Amino acid sequence: MSKAQKLSLFAIFVLAFVLRFWKLGDISFHFHADESSIAYNAYSLIKTGRDMYGQTFPILFRANGSYQPPVYTYLTTIPVFLFGNTIFAARFVSAFSGVLLVILSFYFWKFFGLGKKEEKILQGVFAALFVAISPWSVHFGRLTAEGNLVVLVFGLGVFFTLLSLEKSRRQTLFFVLGCLFLGLSTHTYYTERVTAFLYIFFFIILSRNYFKANKKALLYGFFVFLLFILPHLYIAKTGALTRRLAQVGYFSDPAFVNSDFSGKVLFAFKNFAGHYLDYFSPKNLFFNSGNELGRVGPDLSVFYPLFLFLAVLGLRGFINNIDRNIVKVFSFLILISPVPAGLTGDIFFPIRVLVFLWLITNIISYGFYMVFKFIKNGLFRLLVFSLLLIYSLFILYTSRFVLFKYRIVNSEGSFPYLKLLKQIDKYRENKIYIDRTDRAWGIGTVSAYILGADPYLMQNNLKSQLITPYYSGEVNPYEIFVIDNIIIKPIEWGEICGKDLLLVGDRFSVSQDQMKSHFLTKVFEIEDLRGEAYLFGYNTNKPCSER
Repeated sequence: MSKAQKLSLFAIFVLAFVLRFWKLGDISFHFHADESSIAYNAYSLIKTGRDMYGQTFPILFRANGSYQPPVYTYLTTIPVFLFGNTIFAARFVSAFSGVLLVILSFYFWKFFGLGKKEEKILQGVFAALFVAISPWSVHFGRLTAEGNLVVLVFGLGVFFTLLSLEKSRRQTLFFVLGCLFLGLSTHTYYTERVTAFLYIFFFIILSRNYFKANKKALLYGFFVFLLFILPHLYIAKTGALTRRLAQVGYFSDPAFVNSDFSGKVLFAFKNFAGHYLDYFSPKNLFFNSGNELGRVGPDLSVFYPLFLFLAVLGLRGFINNIDRNIVKVFSFLILISPVPAGLTGDIFFPIRVLVFLWLITNIISYGFYMVFKFIKNGLFRLLVFSLLLIYSLFILYTSRFVLFKYRIVNSEGSFPYLKLLKQIDKYRENKIYIDRTDRAWGIGTVSAYILGADPYLMQNNLKSQLITPYYSGEVNPYEIFVIDNIIIKPIEWGEICGKDLLLVGDRFSVSQDQMKSHFLTKVFEIEDLRGEAYLFGYNTNKPCSER
């Protein structure tokens, strides 16, 4: 590598780091229920070796009415141990894996790129840059998102399997490492339970001549991959393994359940085909925006609109090099990576296809490489590069760092609740009753994590509320959380009494008539980011004898 290339790569690494870590723990960017349950389980593991339900080192972590894959939670024990119970610690693994993915993208092209050595390095530099600045990568790198971590883990699996095809004495080792990361990816995010299997079979077929001469590598790799599958098999009959699919899939739809066999097949085919193809829609990829946590942000899709032109160029370049292993592998993965998302009922939900988006990013970066090579004038090259970077960063900053925190819905432990938790210590002499509604159903785990609730007490409390075995297809999402002097549950008006009680709810929790009939007096209010009153605290003079 030339000095200029090394400096460029270092600058890209710094840019990727800043975009993911700058204000990572700022409460104004919200903190949702899935993030807090992962973080609190990590905290509980550090203190007790058990999760918040008292389960010893779970295969899946039960939380919020479903289950979460374990790898992110186990890794999060490290930053929580180092940085404490902070939002920064909860999101550290995702942010750091996003930075590492930038580096991995460079090495993909350096080792397996198209052309001579210098051309491969340049392709790698552009791949690193486009991963560093792509909206999907920055957005999910700033959330506690297992889907973001799995891109790195799965990518490492693909990298080492491809590396095993190179002439080397370490071919067997590289293939085994590839199978190890692919197996680990099935415990990192739901979708890789499907894509890892499909990729392994495809790679074996692609490399059949290699494996005929090296059956030992195939045997060792298959054995390692199987070891990671065994825990899935262990809980397969419990219903926990497919709990998430049952929640988000369309197989519980009455139109499917009440149909005969042919009707079921037709219903499933139509839904799968439509949802699968949605992920290839240029409109969804380059123009549609969304405010939900499963999408990216206001006025911005997963890619910048200008990238569509580069994607078309990159796709053309891939087609012209279809005989190369990296193009074969990337093309196959592009086809299969949206398959699991196609089984869900959501129209377009990017967090479920981040591997797919990473692959598309590589195509876009190759398209830019083609433009760069086409331009011969050095100054014009610099101008095009600078304009593209300024354009991308300006749109990204406006959407993700300015509009996002104002547009996202105030729910499940967002900004007003985090402000409440920062000042709740002032009311330690009160019994604090926080109304938990569907608008804030995750406030229990958010409060437990931010306040550092005693894991032993939390385990006793939550375990006593289990109405099904820990691994089950039926999971209660509405536990009552008790944290020191705080109880978090839906309001039961018969319990709202006594001078020491402080009732906290949002603008819809308490009506004017309820204030009068229960002798409530407003003592404080907490504003949201728009400056509007969102949470309210009430005292009551109603004696408990009048219940």
